[in-house]
Amino acid sequence: GEQMSSLRHSILDSAVRVVLILAVVPRFGMNGFLGIMVISNLLTSSLNTSRLFRVTAIRFQWSAWVFRPLLSVAFAAVVTNALLRLPICQTMNGIIVTATGTIGMCFLYVFALFLTGCLRLSDFKKTNA
Repeated sequence: GEQMSSLRHSILDSAVRVVLILAVVPRFGMNGFLGIMVISNLLTSSLNTSRLFRVTAIRFQWSAWVFRPLLSVAFAAVVTNALLRLPICQTMNGIIVTATGTIGMCFLYVFALFLTGCLRLSDFKKTNA
């Protein structure tokens, strides 16, 4: 029953986006447009998430939703960066190194999510909901 809230947020986002485009793009061009898109998406997601928390009485869990995932991605990035600096990687084709690094970082991120308790095997079990 929160369609009207979502509609209000979308209309506000569209209005802000149009005003910012008219004010920012002529002066800053594509960089300004990209900045507007980031601001617009942050605005809409913040408004919708805020409404979701109010309606459902869910409490924001900083540790589980922000800090531990950030720690996990930092771990994956540092390890991947260290591995990509190995001499063998310096001799490989750039596309292969990029693909391997991306896939490796994804696996390391998921591994770190398990280590930090953000993910559990039970999260992947099928439920009859």
